[in-house]
Amino acid sequence: MTVTEALNFRRAVPVFNTEVPISVAELEGLIDTANLSPSSMNLQPWEFIVAHSPEDKARLQAVTMNQPKVSQASASIVVVGNLNHHEHAAEVGRGAVERGYYDEEKMKATIDMAHGWFGSNPEVARTEVLRGCSLWAMSFMLAAAEASWDTAPMSGFDPAGISKE
Repeated sequence: MTVTEALNFRRAVPVFNTEVPISVAELEGLIDTANLSPSSMNLQPWEFIVAHSPEDKARLQAVTMNQPKVSQASASIVVVGNLNHHEHAAEVGRGAVERGYYDEEKMKATIDMAHGWFGSNPEVARTEVLRGCSLWAMSFMLAAAEASWDTAPMSGFDPAGISKE
């Protein structure tokens, strides 16, 4: 399936078939694919919570305005933005040096830039987190479409309840 075909196939479905499970291996593969999404300085400001078991999906449904599709879906994923993603700059930089993307000097400059730009500018960090998480979510939905899985982005949730769960 091409990207264009995936875009034409993908729809935000309101109801899921509860009789069609997704395996952990397939779910992990889709997540790994989405993790290739671009992000500023490759800092990948996303983290996520996966509700796969009926119990976890029920707990998540309780803090998402009791929306049925949360527990109907084979899995529900909460994309969580990390506002302190710049704190991972050294780890990302070391990996880039190991893979030969750039040298130690460029790594140090990138780490300094990440800390200076995102660490001292909360609004800039927040904007980048929103952009990065949105790119991750769309990448996940396109990868899922390619694998013939339906998806649905959601709003309508209790942030404090999500954090608690």
